[in-house]
Amino acid sequence: MRAPVYEDDPSGRYNCKELAAQTAGGKRVLFADKPDLNFAVALEPSRPPHIGGAISLVFQEGMFHIG
Repeated sequence: MRAPVYEDDPSGRYNCKELAAQTAGGKRVLFADKPDLNFAVALEPSRPPHIGGAISLVFQEGMFHIG
């Protein structure tokens, strides 16, 4: 997951607008359905960043058409 955060961006909670994958050939492919993802931006973290909650990136057979 990648999201640029710039020096003048305000701190707060942000929602993910799109989710994409990059193929081995460098092509960017958007996911048709994206999960409800959000992240927080803080000025100075008091501890190392962490991911809260469960994330599953396991392939679920039958959900995606390949070909």
